[in-house]
Amino acid sequence: MNASDETELRQQLEVSRARLDIALRAAQMGTWAWDSTSDELDLDAFERKLFGLGEGAYKAAELAVHIHPEDIGPLRDAVRRALKEGVAVDYEFRVPARGGGWSWVEGSAIRHSMPGKSTYLMGVNRDITQRKRQALELSQAKHESERALAALMQSRADLELALRSGRLGVWHSEVRGADTADSDSPGQLGLDQPVDWDINTRRIFGRGPDEAGTRRHYFVEIAGEILAAP
Repeated sequence: MNASDETELRQQLEVSRARLDIALRAAQMGTWAWDSTSDELDLDAFERKLFGLGEGAYKAAELAVHIHPEDIGPLRDAVRRALKEGVAVDYEFRVPARGGGWSWVEGSAIRHSMPGKSTYLMGVNRDITQRKRQALELSQAKHESERALAALMQSRADLELALRSGRLGVWHSEVRGADTADSDSPGQLGLDQPVDWDINTRRIFGRGPDEAGTRRHYFVEIAGEILAAP
């Protein structure tokens, strides 16, 4: 390879690196590389910011103090699997957040080795705190709605038991628009508005399960023919 070829190759590598940097920045991801022999870490600017670190050289062991204690074991297992099996691994862990609490990080890593040189792990990380927070809020909202639904169903069961024990019935009719339902008969209070009768009310008034009912039917049953006259 002559000097011209080397220059062209170097330029191609620089272009590829610039494209990678743009892609990583757009995806809000950072890269890292770990020398398994020396324990040295190569962190880009995103990774250093993620861990709250400044410029300088770091060992992997130094980062342990920045990781949630519960996540160190699973993370170590993922690293061991990547080194031993040479497969890509995914992982999650938490780091201290600037305002307190913890930020969530997810990443992937894979082994890279060359004959006669150290074995490296290379990977990418990104902050997924917002996604985790949204998932938690969604889970909490689902739990609250399920609890409210269970309470509503229990209330309905209690009401049905009370009505059955007291031989009472319930009916329902839409109030909105009742005064204008019968525009040709002012003051009739929407007597032809439909009424929803439960099974007990139907039994009390001798109505079948499929018979439609209106307010007129209801009041006629109560007051005879007083409201039945045109």
